[in-house]
Parts: sequence; structure tokens; C-alpha cells
Amino acid sequence: MTAKMSIRGNEVYYDTKDKKWKWSDGSDDLAKPCVKCKEYPVDDVDYCLQGLKDCEMIHSACCGHGNDVEGYILLKDGRLFKYIGNVKV
Repeated sequence: MTAKMSIRGNEVYYDTKDKKWKWSDGSDDLAKPCVKCKEYPVDDVDYCLQGLKDCEMIHSACCGHGNDVEGYILLKDGRLFKYIGNVKV
């Protein structure tokens, strides 16, 4: 079984032979942009969320890279905000 995940929306897998993560195309250069906006992170922050990096209440955030279900904002007090779909109240 191969371990898989995504980085900035790009699929990666763990190569047990080389003992490192590689992109699905086999390369191991970890410098790939977001699949949605085609931009690289700035100071380890998703390009589209740069305005949040100075917010003192936010611990971390992810734009989801084209997959809304994977986007989130995690506050320092532990509250987590995630997209849950079209909810009608």
C-alpha cells in the first residue's frame, strides 16, 4: 500500500524505495504551485490567503487548492472553520 496525500492540490506519494515523497509524475522537486491559482506560497502561506497571515487570531489556514471541502481556517483558540456545502437554514 502506498501513502498518498496532496500538497497545494498536487498529488504526492511516498516512495518506499527512495524513502521520500514524490509528485505523482515521479519527480521529487517540491516546488510546485497551487493547482487552482497557479501561484506559489508566500512565506509558507497560500498565495490567496496572504491577507490572513498577520491576523493574530489565526493559527493556520488552507484555501483548499480548488477543493472547497479541504479548505479551512484554524483559530488559535482551537475553533476550526470548514466548508460543509450548500446548507440552507
